[in-house]
Amino acid sequence: MNQHLIARRKKIMQLIDRFKKTTRLSQSQTDQAKRQQLPSVKNDLFNDIYDFNHPKRGVAIFIINSSFHNQSKRPFAGEDIKKMRELFELLDFDVVLLENKTSVDLWKSLQDINLKVEENCDCLACVISSHGAEISITSSIDTSTQPRHHVLFTADGIIPTDRILQMFDDDHCPNLQGKPRMFFIQACRCILNTENDTESEIDEGFAFDLVKEQVGDDMIPVKVVKKKRSFFRRRQKETLADTKGRPEEEEINLTNCKSIEPVDFCLIPCYEDYLVMFSSSSEKIAWSDSGKGGWLTFCLYEVFKHLLDTEYSVSLLHILTDVCGKMAKEMETRTPSIPSYDRSKSAATIYHMLTKDIFLKPMVHKLVPLPGPVLESSV
Repeated sequence: MNQHLIARRKKIMQLIDRFKKTTRLSQSQTDQAKRQQLPSVKNDLFNDIYDFNHPKRGVAIFIINSSFHNQSKRPFAGEDIKKMRELFELLDFDVVLLENKTSVDLWKSLQDINLKVEENCDCLACVISSHGAEISITSSIDTSTQPRHHVLFTADGIIPTDRILQMFDDDHCPNLQGKPRMFFIQACRCILNTENDTESEIDEGFAFDLVKEQVGDDMIPVKVVKKKRSFFRRRQKETLADTKGRPEEEEINLTNCKSIEPVDFCLIPCYEDYLVMFSSSSEKIAWSDSGKGGWLTFCLYEVFKHLLDTEYSVSLLHILTDVCGKMAKEMETRTPSIPSYDRSKSAATIYHMLTKDIFLKPMVHKLVPLPGPVLESSV
């Protein structure tokens, strides 16, 4: 077993423990949140659209990391800031930029934003662009197989993604109760595990005829690992095995069947009225491109930019389906210097617990429109 990976994993677990201790809410903060909790929002069977008629649209938080103490730089993160700022300002959000923050500083900034969220807003949005990974968080007491958790790398450590999302749920942010909260995460989801076979981190897609645009040559992965291209061969074997089917009339003998083993999976952080969109599927690499930035943020910008030039009336889930389609059909890596990564794909994934449709359009401005404030905070 690689001693370097073991040491790295141990260090990450120590960072998680330290982060949990430094960010634990005090009893007074918890009591204050409970006192401010609003009455439950009653579901109206005849109202299947979230209310976007409040005086304010809401806050769009940008967590963008390009420089790290112990990780490689992300040179294309600036494109994410530029495109997302333009898009969310057009949609009338108040943009708050948190750039290259340490774990503790990022947590404090999110707490400040949490306390300033107003009741008279439509929703909350958050764009995250950073290094990321999936890890199994275990303890010395419970050594059983645990589900993996997604984590984000900060300037000096990591933060569990679930802690960021939980900050704005109904219990911790009552002013957002019954309102949609949207998270768009451009970050790697590779498994950080010493025993993991890293070959499956690349999404090679499927071959089919398609007239597509030429993609740039200056493509970099979030994480660089040399690997063999055995994905297609393995998938072909699995497909052939599946075509044998099951005998229709043969009696099945369960005497020698093995007991059910624990399944390895990643726990997806998602709460009521939440939408969480990742730039890749579980266990896969997320990609960025020179001139475009992250694939998810680029496709989100391009699809919305086209719609904003029209009188559109399409729900957000339909729009995000188009974003997934654009990524799948048009985005492909060009890395001749790293053949194992060349012509790789990425499939965006959406998880949600929405109870209504979201129609996200620019607000109807007053007679004298005023630009929304842009608050910046960086290290």
